[in-house]
Amino acid sequence: MREFASELKEVLASLPPRGASRRPETTTAMVREELARLAAQPADGLTAATELAARRLDQVPTSGLTPKSRSHRKRAAAIAAAFVVVALAVTTWWYMSGPGASAPTGGLAAAGQKAPLTTQSVPTPLATPAPAVAPTPATVEVEFFADPPAEVEVDGQALGRVQSTRVPLTVGKHSIRHRIPGYREATREVEVTGAGQTFTLHLPPFGLLTVLNDFGVTVQGAQVYLDGSLVGPLPVRDRKVEAGTHELRVVWPDGSEFREETEVTAASQQTRVVRPQ
Repeated sequence: MREFASELKEVLASLPPRGASRRPETTTAMVREELARLAAQPADGLTAATELAARRLDQVPTSGLTPKSRSHRKRAAAIAAAFVVVALAVTTWWYMSGPGASAPTGGLAAAGQKAPLTTQSVPTPLATPAPAVAPTPATVEVEFFADPPAEVEVDGQALGRVQSTRVPLTVGKHSIRHRIPGYREATREVEVTGAGQTFTLHLPPFGLLTVLNDFGVTVQGAQVYLDGSLVGPLPVRDRKVEAGTHELRVVWPDGSEFREETEVTAASQQTRVVRPQ
């Protein structure tokens, strides 16, 4: 087989370069032409395998062989010839197909070389960015001052009755509710920007007004009005009233009434005694 490979190498060397124009004959015709060329050479210049492939079996000398040996020799010659034909066919096909061609499925590899392995690149998955985390607002201490003192709520959380107090709050907007029971209430929004801020919660100053019936005057059915608004039935005690001048009016069921302008002073208590006029 080594001698056959050497002769096959000489055959390939005798072929024209790949860049040159190629003949349009088929692979089978080229194999036949090469076998005919080998058959014309003297027997002493050929290997046994090449001689068996290139010449007819009846032209190969078989003297000295027994009938059984001749049968084995013919079988071996047939196998060798088939191998030579297939090898030449594969080699010629590879040569004519160019450098990018691959051997046909089930064929022999040319000149004992293995086909190069191709690798497929795997795309690298993109990293998923981590979700952004919102920063936690800073907490600072602020002061609330209520004038007059009032019940205070911050964002719905009661602080109790407050005149002045310090509270830790986060930077940002907050809802403040302050009220004086039985008087007034107010709600406002404040924005905390830093430590040390002071927020003043203001309601109008008020005084206490008491309205009593004079001695011997009935109170049944009598109604008390202040600035035209109903306050309640007579008598009225410690009614929180905004400081200032107000119209006090008391009406009895028979249509009789009491009417006067009364002055209420802040943080003080006023008492009025009434009777029909």
